Amino acid sequence: MSQLTESKADSAVGLRHPAYLPYMHLVIGLGSICILYAVWQVLHQSANYQWVILASLTVITSPFSIKIPTANSKISIGDTLYFTNVVLFGPAAGIITAALDGLLGSLSARTGSRCLQYTCFNVAAMSVSSLVGGTVFFGMLGREPLYFRPLNSVYEIILPLSVLAFIHYFLNSGSVAIIVALELRTRILQIWRDSFLWTSITYFAGAAAAGLIAVTMGSVTPQVFAIAVPVLLAVYYTYKTYLNKVQEVRSLAYYDSLTMLPNRLLFKEHLDQALRRYGQSRKHIAVMFLDLDNFKRINDTFGHSVGDLLIRSVGARLSTSVRMGERDLQHRPGQEVVIGRFGGDEFTVLLTGIDSPQDAAKVADRLIQAFTSPFSLDGQEVSVGASVGVSVFPYDGIDADVLLRKADTAMFHAKADARSSYHFYSPAMDEASPQRLSLENEMRQALGGGEFRVHYQPIANAKTGVLTKAEALVRWLHPTKGLLSATEFISLAEQTGLIRPVGEWMLRTVCAQIGDWQQAGLSPVPVAVNMSAGQFRQPNLARSVAQVLRETGVDPCLLELELAEDTIMQGGEETDKSLQEMRDLGIRVSVDNFGAGYSSLSRLRRLALDGLKIDRSFVAHLAENPDDRAVTAAIITMAGSLKLRVIAEGVETEGQMQFLRKHGCDELQGWLPGRPMPADEFAGLLDYRHRFQPLFEVHSFFPSSVVAEDQGLAVAGLRAVSSSKH
Repeated sequence: MSQLTESKADSAVGLRHPAYLPYMHLVIGLGSICILYAVWQVLHQSANYQWVILASLTVITSPFSIKIPTANSKISIGDTLYFTNVVLFGPAAGIITAALDGLLGSLSARTGSRCLQYTCFNVAAMSVSSLVGGTVFFGMLGREPLYFRPLNSVYEIILPLSVLAFIHYFLNSGSVAIIVALELRTRILQIWRDSFLWTSITYFAGAAAAGLIAVTMGSVTPQVFAIAVPVLLAVYYTYKTYLNKVQEVRSLAYYDSLTMLPNRLLFKEHLDQALRRYGQSRKHIAVMFLDLDNFKRINDTFGHSVGDLLIRSVGARLSTSVRMGERDLQHRPGQEVVIGRFGGDEFTVLLTGIDSPQDAAKVADRLIQAFTSPFSLDGQEVSVGASVGVSVFPYDGIDADVLLRKADTAMFHAKADARSSYHFYSPAMDEASPQRLSLENEMRQALGGGEFRVHYQPIANAKTGVLTKAEALVRWLHPTKGLLSATEFISLAEQTGLIRPVGEWMLRTVCAQIGDWQQAGLSPVPVAVNMSAGQFRQPNLARSVAQVLRETGVDPCLLELELAEDTIMQGGEETDKSLQEMRDLGIRVSVDNFGAGYSSLSRLRRLALDGLKIDRSFVAHLAENPDDRAVTAAIITMAGSLKLRVIAEGVETEGQMQFLRKHGCDELQGWLPGRPMPADEFAGLLDYRHRFQPLFEVHSFFPSSVVAEDQGLAVAGLRAVSSSKH
């Protein structure tokens, strides 16, 4: 039976229609009169009390039902017994049965401060519909309840029973639809269509079963009963099995098989329904697009099986966060959250019935906070963040597709601006979206059109200033925008999957360039090439690199690979194997941007590594930040104990250089040793006449404002790093 619930009717008190409370009080008053009448009838009539047993069975069996596929309804055993009580024992028995059913159903379905108010309304509505329907039924039938004088033919009861079912459906569901519409200030027909249209099946199915019971009561013998019960049970379980299969097929169509969250199709249905419900109200709807940060790198590093585990864990964690949020928002009526998986590493969140965009901001922040702790996946600790884009109805659109598109646009801006954050959509973002799409298409064309370039940045010995090696940096010679640095397009390359072909092109180009320098009679130095996680995890990587070296005639000792800290530290046996294969080839491998991610010192000690590069964020503030000085000194000390060479990147001032030299840093990279330059310009540094000239002036003094006074600073920093890494 239809019942008023807080999820259907909750909203801010200020939005209610003025007729809301008068209508509620009117229905409760009429229902009270009906209940008093029923009690008086039962106490003053000489009726037997077998209806009490039937009423008890009605209440007990109300939770048991069969869901009707593709319809918002079900076949309820309790509804059948309720109509049977009305037909057999009269309106009074039906009123008390309906009141008890409504009372227990309301109490079990809801908690909150307004539970009593809604419960009274439900009980009253069901009581009124029972009295009116029962009175009309027996008026049309022209006789007393059928328990006292059974019918001879089923045809006598068909029309009156249909009218009884319709009246009960119309008054009960209609009263609930009216009160919800008054509270949400929306159209009554819209609420009825969305929530109660299909519930008519419940009433007419229950009434038909009640009529069958009433007509056949007098002719049921023990023999017939013994045959009928097993047959009915077999039919029931056969039909229920069929419905379960139908439900399984529907789940495949509407739910994501990995997370069991609503998929794209079902999520859009929820969104469309919310837009219809709140289209004429003053409430807001927020649509959120959530995308995992660096999921492709995790997939490439650990494999697709771990990636699937991560997606499943993310879905579970987001669902838990949403449930906790719903408990927190009980004092905010009307808020309802639906979460789904849109595809890949993208999730969507629907927040309905909110008062302002600030409510959406709180939910978005809660979703971001759900990623603060790492995920434990198949024995691996994996840290991942999320970027969220938010669009709000009606400000950003009134159509589902428009709201989803604008939330997606906002998500990409959040990812580009600062990962693990959320952005609300703004019209200015639409101007940037075509630019991003255009840039992606242009990048694909550039890969085949020879528009990428490699620049080489010198890396010098920290003590002597002499060139020791170089890092290869990709540049894009754009036809209209000129020379673009990697920071302007490498993030897009990672998101679109172009990072792997770009990395492969760069490896071959660098090796070919080293070969050209050798043939030109120059004295080449080792060149470090950045390698993405996806490229490093590809099958037969060592064989592919060895083939490139053979084709270009380059000695493996002249090639060095730089891998991101997370790629190395979060890898498993495959990572260890690939690192060892590189060492067997004679290729050196270093950890890039060390200190920016999460490292295990014990794992670092076991890996086949040759060096690490201190992240530029520590080097940039050596002069004014004692914490950065402590951490930098600790990293150098730790690397020395592990026999790893240390490179500091981002060295731009003499003060930074002097600090790093004093604490034993091996090599320096930055604008002080030299800026990135094209291959022909870098070739001048490889000439024998200039090969061993210092790239910067080396002094023996150490400014006291920058340099730590003793080894205690390094020891303290090492302890801080060790505790943070573990």
